[in-house]
Amino acid sequence: MNPPGALCPHPDGEDSGKHWTIDVRFDEYLGQTRARAELHRLGRTSTGVGFSRVGNRNPRLVAIDDELAAARALADLANRLTAAGAHDMDTVTGTP
Repeated sequence: MNPPGALCPHPDGEDSGKHWTIDVRFDEYLGQTRARAELHRLGRTSTGVGFSRVGNRNPRLVAIDDELAAARALADLANRLTAAGAHDMDTVTGTP
């Protein structure tokens, strides 16, 4: 979990840290809602994908499909970043 104060703004109001951006885009693929979560950082892009079955055309259900597909895409992205980080750590230090 995050340490206390991790989400607090910088005391002087400026954020001089690193900045990563995640874009989530949606489309329909083979009868399912597909979400692609793209993390843009330091000139690199990592992608996660998630799916949710489109229940019907009820706008409330379509919104829920989007939420589920986005959550799954973000979870996939997190898993890919974790695996890449572990691999990179092992490559650099020789220990996972």
